[in-house]
Amino acid sequence: MYKRDNLSKETEGIIISPDELKSEAEIFNGRTTDEFRVKGFAPAWTPEFLLYNAFITGSEFSETIDGSLIWNETKLIDSIDFSRDWTENINSGFQEEEDFTITYCYDPGYKLLNAGRIGFYYTTLRDFFTIPAEDRASLDFKWLGSEKSIPVSEDIIYVGIPEKSGKQKAAREFIMWLLDGETQKTLLDSSQFKRSRGFGICGGLSSVHIVNELVMPEYYKLLIGNVPPIEYFDFPDNLPSYWMSARADVIIPWLEDQSSIEPEMGTLTGILKTWTLQEQKK
Repeated sequence: MYKRDNLSKETEGIIISPDELKSEAEIFNGRTTDEFRVKGFAPAWTPEFLLYNAFITGSEFSETIDGSLIWNETKLIDSIDFSRDWTENINSGFQEEEDFTITYCYDPGYKLLNAGRIGFYYTTLRDFFTIPAEDRASLDFKWLGSEKSIPVSEDIIYVGIPEKSGKQKAAREFIMWLLDGETQKTLLDSSQFKRSRGFGICGGLSSVHIVNELVMPEYYKLLIGNVPPIEYFDFPDNLPSYWMSARADVIIPWLEDQSSIEPEMGTLTGILKTWTLQEQKK
């Protein structure tokens, strides 16, 4: 997300790539004066950015037939090199970036944007629309991705019917009701009436794309013209059942470490193996 006057006219469309964001951040860095220090963006501000940049770069995390986690090591390292280069060459080095972060970045991202202290901040669509309306009034967003491709978060909510369920017919009827556009409009109406701070359908966009295109913009005005075509969404490959735990406990901390001034952790393969053994003992 960003304050509307922070984006140059060179970056058009609803998607912004990591390379474009890097260029925009460098331009914003030029606003620094002796009286007011600013930073366009730092990958380390939001660890989730490090992971999604890895997805966009082509790290291709997926599950093998035996349930193991695999990835493209070369592309993963490329994503880390990208973040390190950003810190070293765009943000004037690790020490300068850390000093700025400690000194100024104690408020939520949207407050730093509105104060003009930073240029851009990574967030989810859900969190963006839970920012108080008065604080969001001057803000806008673009989807982080590459050309016509936007990685979808792995915490997708699915609905299904257990194979041995004794209520198959009723379950199918419920799912058909839930996925009906009019039903989802009613749910959104109810959410607005109750002043719920939740976003969208179950915290995100709907699996019914016409709801995203025609209904949700009625409630979230910034979605007008900002809903990507359905073919742009890049859904994650099959991932192991332990993915979300490994993501939080191992992968993101490892990416943070590798993107720091002096990485201390070993290889991701080794760290993940140690973590898996520890989890098995619980």
